Amino acid sequence: MSVEKVSEENSNIEGSRDALEHYKESVPGLHHVKSLPLIPVVKEDNIRNLQDMEIRDDDVLVAGYPKSGTHWLEEILSLLFGQQNGKKLRMHSIDFVPSLTTKENDDLLPMISNLPSPRVLATHLPYEYMPPGVKAGKCKTICIVRNPKDVAVSYFHYHKNTNALGLYDGSWEQFLEVFHKGEVVLGDWYEHVLSWWLHAKDSNIHFCCFEDMKKHPQKEIERLAAFLDKPVSEEITKGIAKATNFDKMRRTAKNNQGVCIFDQSIPKFMRKGKVGDWKNYFTVSQNEKFDKHHSNKIGDIGIHIPFEINH
Repeated sequence: MSVEKVSEENSNIEGSRDALEHYKESVPGLHHVKSLPLIPVVKEDNIRNLQDMEIRDDDVLVAGYPKSGTHWLEEILSLLFGQQNGKKLRMHSIDFVPSLTTKENDDLLPMISNLPSPRVLATHLPYEYMPPGVKAGKCKTICIVRNPKDVAVSYFHYHKNTNALGLYDGSWEQFLEVFHKGEVVLGDWYEHVLSWWLHAKDSNIHFCCFEDMKKHPQKEIERLAAFLDKPVSEEITKGIAKATNFDKMRRTAKNNQGVCIFDQSIPKFMRKGKVGDWKNYFTVSQNEKFDKHHSNKIGDIGIHIPFEINH
């Protein structure tokens, strides 16, 4: 190996280390539960106590890595459930990681236990943290995945606009390094997605793709309804698709406030929701490095996530 090559590699290692140190300094109270990077609003006891949480047969769990479309999916589910009683279901957007409405609560389980059925619960945690009832297939789980390049871009902006994440002041290049290493809050995208994908064939788990929902919203809503055993007409699924159009939701002030585990001083919970926005941020070298990493991580496990939509 040439001296120049060694020097370049050493420089890359040093730059990666500096990016991680800056991230740790920028995000207040960053700590780990097991190997998962978290912030103070996420209480370790609440995560540990999930093993004692009682899961109901009619619970629906939404699981997804941050910035993958979980809030969008919850809105769709709200309208699907609402067809049963003629009105929109009051959403229970309670993260297994404490949400904005529960971050001051020292004991999350009683609050969740007191919620009326049917409960629609949401989590950004990997599969291994789930309550025994979820793993036993007692409830139905919907996993949403989004291409990691767009996730990285969206999560970067989210960090910059969120108090609990320190209004991150690092550069895109620095953030991408930390994301690439899996050291951002809530951990590695690949570890999260693969933890759920290993159970993709379980009868109680349904996978949906953000990009497919953007391209064929009505078709994906019909698939969701079938999975949840909720017969709805074509007219209804068409109406739900129209009502939950991302641009329309983004213009709605109450949706911009968001319900999530992070406090937000700048209400931009729903930023763009576009497919392929990563192309406005990734350099050629960043993209090549990411593609190689992606190929090594995903391998031949059978999961395909499009990085852009061809209309």
